[in-house]
Amino acid sequence: MDRFADIVRRGLDALKGAADELACRAGFDTGYQLSPGRYRRMKARLALLESILRRLLVLMAASLKIEPSRPGPVCADEGACAPDEAPEARHDALHRRRVRPFQLMLEPSQTSLEGLARLGAMPRHEKLPEITPLRHRHAALLAALKSPEKAARRMARYLARMKADREARPAYPPHRQLSGLSRDLASVAAELPYHLNEVLAGWYNSS
Repeated sequence: MDRFADIVRRGLDALKGAADELACRAGFDTGYQLSPGRYRRMKARLALLESILRRLLVLMAASLKIEPSRPGPVCADEGACAPDEAPEARHDALHRRRVRPFQLMLEPSQTSLEGLARLGAMPRHEKLPEITPLRHRHAALLAALKSPEKAARRMARYLARMKADREARPAYPPHRQLSGLSRDLASVAAELPYHLNEVLAGWYNSS
C-alpha cells in the first residue's frame, strides 16, 4: 500500500469528517425524525460515503496477500462458541456484534437501475421514515473507519474468494455526483477509479 498510502490516509481522514457531519445533519444522536425528503438526502449521502470507503478498502487490500476464506460454522448460541472464555469477555464480544459489519459489496439488486429506483422510492403521504436502519449503517461505517486495517483484511479475503470462484471483476466507475463533499474527499473520490483499475488489472489472470 506504500504507493497509495497518501491517498488512503487523505481519504480516511476526510471520510471521518464527512461521517461526523452526516451524523450531525441527520440528527442521529437527537432521535429526531426526518422528513421523507431529508431522509432521502441523508440516505444518498451515506451511500456515497460507503461507496468511497469500499474503494479505499479495495486499494488497501490490493497489497495484502491473503488466501480466500470460507464462512465458518454458525453457532445457534453465540456464547457456546467459546466455552472457555470468561463471561465478561463473552458479554463484550456480544456487545461488539451489535454493530453490523460494514457491507463490503452491494448485491446486484442494489446496483441495478430497478433496484436503485426501489431503494429511493418514497410514496407520497407516507409516514415519517424510520431512521434506525440509517443509524445502523452509519455505525458500521464508523466502526470500519476506526479499524480500517481490519476492514481491509476482510475485503482482501472477500476479493480473494471472488477471484478463486471466477466471479466477475468488481467495477468501480467514477461517481456521477460529488457535490457537497469537502474538497479533499471529492479529490480522493475522483482519483480512486483510476487506481482501482490499475490494481485490479490482473483479475482474470490465472496466476
